[in-house]
Amino acid sequence: LELLTAATTELYSSLRLEQELESLLHLARLTTQGLADYCVVYLVEGDELRPTGAAHRDRGTEIVLQKQLSPLRLEGIDPAGAIAEVLRTRRPALVAGADAAAAVVPATGALAAALAAQLVTIVPLVARTTVLGIMTLGSMEASRPPAPADTALMEELARHAAIAIDNARLYETAEEAVRARDKLLAIVSHDLRSPLSAITLSYASLGRNRPQDDRRAGRKQVEIIRRSAERMSRLIEDLVTATTIEAGRFTAEP
Repeated sequence: LELLTAATTELYSSLRLEQELESLLHLARLTTQGLADYCVVYLVEGDELRPTGAAHRDRGTEIVLQKQLSPLRLEGIDPAGAIAEVLRTRRPALVAGADAAAAVVPATGALAAALAAQLVTIVPLVARTTVLGIMTLGSMEASRPPAPADTALMEELARHAAIAIDNARLYETAEEAVRARDKLLAIVSHDLRSPLSAITLSYASLGRNRPQDDRRAGRKQVEIIRRSAERMSRLIEDLVTATTIEAGRFTAEP
């Protein structure tokens, strides 16, 4: 419970995607305090599984993981392997044996040594029925599989990580939509002001330069133009004010 509390506090501390990606590293490190010897979090990005957070019980080995881990091409993943099974079924998978780690992520040299494990648990990160990535947890102890409580904790951690990442992505999308809307409103209000100015100048000139009889005959039409121009002006000001308020930049003047 303490680990879960620490993880969720970190994961839900921000809606910024950059901060959430850093939180995944913190989550990975928390798991090495009792659940596993190492943890690597991969996120689906395009046609790849990209390592986003990697931690090891030994900090020197952790550096090796962070430097040498590379993205996994989805099309290159063994369709009969554990990762493909997790992505397909959205359920955890357990790989045991002396070559468990190599069976999950093929590696050589220092990276293979860093990933050495006799037991690897792969847990999906699922949000709104979509698999956002996976969390792999390796352990050197293969005497027994994880206890049901440990497996449940791994799944709960992965679930919260997926929700946090999904929320951050939704927030980023919403911010982009707001920026696009504000840009459009700025363009529209600017483009409307030019013809509005021309209309205003024209009706003013129309009222001044015509003969007295014509001015009386056209007074109604001039008044219609004037009211329409004023209404357009108010609409533009309302657009600008609404954008300013939503952006938090509105200042009330006494």
